[in-house]
Amino acid sequence: GEIAGATTVVQSFSPRADGLSAVTVHPRPFREVTMGEATIELRDVTSATPVVVGRRSAPIRSIVDSGELSLSFPPQQSRDRQYELALYTTGSPGGKGMGLLATRGEGNTPGALRVDGRRRYADLVFETSVSGARSNYAVLVSRLSGVGVPAPGVCLAITIAVGHAALLALLLLSARSVETHVT
Repeated sequence: GEIAGATTVVQSFSPRADGLSAVTVHPRPFREVTMGEATIELRDVTSATPVVVGRRSAPIRSIVDSGELSLSFPPQQSRDRQYELALYTTGSPGGKGMGLLATRGEGNTPGALRVDGRRRYADLVFETSVSGARSNYAVLVSRLSGVGVPAPGVCLAITIAVGHAALLALLLLSARSVETHVT
């Protein structure tokens, strides 16, 4: 839907990792003409007194032209904390704001989307960036080898070797099974 005039969109969420360092939304023009300014704000609402982590404003036209509105900030101790991502506009009459994407249904449990304070059965589509994040694969390999992630060629060679070993084991077992039934 459109965010214009005095509309405020707030999405709550709780990261599963430390190092939250940026949030990004990808607005679209609601109609051809866009005007006014949009603000993105991130608040840590874990405690009774919310803390503004960061805030950024930009002209809606430049946001729509670039296809994104990002807010970067120093990495946070964010794991299992509660945040609110707020978006609002100023100087944009209805029909001249920007469009935001939302999911159908609530996939961001325990997060919630609120538009002008009213809860919606949806979640805002947005990205988070986490400094120093590693994939599960990278963590597993580093714990097993202590040397980091092997090159893709090494991974392929290991996969092929393991596959061949498994195939050889199956062939030997089936040959032994046939030998047992023949004698």
